Amino acid sequence: MNPAWLDLFARAARETTGRNAPGPFGEATRALQSRLTAVSDRMVERVDPHWIDDVARLPDGQLDRIAARWIDPIDFEECEVDPDEKPMLRELAGDLLTFCRRARDAEDVLLAWTI
Repeated sequence: MNPAWLDLFARAARETTGRNAPGPFGEATRALQSRLTAVSDRMVERVDPHWIDDVARLPDGQLDRIAARWIDPIDFEECEVDPDEKPMLRELAGDLLTFCRRARDAEDVLLAWTI
């Protein structure tokens, strides 16, 4: 997933819940040096556990509203979203919430992506 999309997700969550968390995703990561980054366009970042916890605490009952508020800026700021893709993005929001809930006790959560 594009890290910019995770920033937009966090913003949508804050706007929907009226809370200050989760903060911007870009501020919750730290780049790691690894063999993967030394020879490729791949980035590996450690995600702050507080960001994971903040997403995990989002209420299930607000997920649809968060997802709707998340999809709009992706469509306007990042890339055009076909109406047929919107259900997939709603599902992706649910997957992100589930992932964060399962990762709460993880020692580290890493994001690896290609530039």
